[in-house]
Amino acid sequence: MQIGLITGGGTGPELSEVFVHAAEAFASTAGDPVTIVRCPHVFRSFTELHGLDLEACSQIVARDLAELAAFDRSFYRAGGRLAFRTAINAETLYALRRDLEGLKISQAIVGNRRVAFVRDQAQGFYACEGWRGVPGTIEFHGSFSKDKLRRIYRYAMAHTAEWLGAGAEVWFVYKHHLFANSLADWAAEICPAGTILQPGMAFAKLSAARQADHDRGILLIAGNEIGDLLQEVFIDQTGFHRETCCARNVYLHADVEGLVEYQTVHGSADDIAGQQRVNPVAALRAAAALFDEARVTSRHSEAMEKAIEAGYETGLLHSLTRISKPTSQTARQLVEIAVQGLSAPVAAASR
Repeated sequence: MQIGLITGGGTGPELSEVFVHAAEAFASTAGDPVTIVRCPHVFRSFTELHGLDLEACSQIVARDLAELAAFDRSFYRAGGRLAFRTAINAETLYALRRDLEGLKISQAIVGNRRVAFVRDQAQGFYACEGWRGVPGTIEFHGSFSKDKLRRIYRYAMAHTAEWLGAGAEVWFVYKHHLFANSLADWAAEICPAGTILQPGMAFAKLSAARQADHDRGILLIAGNEIGDLLQEVFIDQTGFHRETCCARNVYLHADVEGLVEYQTVHGSADDIAGQQRVNPVAALRAAAALFDEARVTSRHSEAMEKAIEAGYETGLLHSLTRISKPTSQTARQLVEIAVQGLSAPVAAASR
């Protein structure tokens, strides 16, 4: 099994090692060796770009983008389909998602309803196709495409249908009153039974989903700008915290079609880089989710959640953002608990 590893600045190196330790432990438990394919380039974080002039920043981002795209393509050509990434600067990341047509997909239960939340990262304001800065002004341009929206919908339907169940609602959440209502017309053509929502209505409906007296699933496809804010509501409604969440990205471009990249939701936390103070839970959840996807199971995530619960009960995890021991030590203890949970059913069956 090959796993790609992409490391950004800040606390990225610490969290990459957390991920590698967890991946190797999971692989050892299954008796299936894992090969970690590391991207040799270390990507700049937001803080590391802050304060640079426009020309210097543009040069760094251009190189970062070239390195990241080249790694993804070469990893994919070599048969790699699953990768993990720590936080990197947004300009590089959003440009890659635009070029490789990325989606971010989260799944959770809100009240009685299963929700698949899909962020369209391939187009729109965040997927800026070019910009120019002059004193006091930034000019930029971007675009939307009916073909991209159609492919996003088809992929999302195909890969969430089993989890959502029959009769799921489809919500398109875009600022659709712009551009002569073209986005509304496209959504109606692509999915006649779907609903096109303004951001405010989507916020209200997602919040109300917790009180629904039925269990009909929801496929929510949102423009990335809206999804950025809507994700905070989604996290709040599902009881998670951004410091301990991971997310799943998938790319649709033909060069890397189906490449899945897990990431920590939190940022690079440059202010505590190298201090072994960053909470490793998001990286551990990403490792468990990645192995579950590779093995078509939920065992790793279930074992990791039990380990995290034990961490809070014993004081190893002090709070949502604080840990009582160094990052690497905390991660190793949590992985040990999770591996014990994974091994227990096998041991019981062998007696």
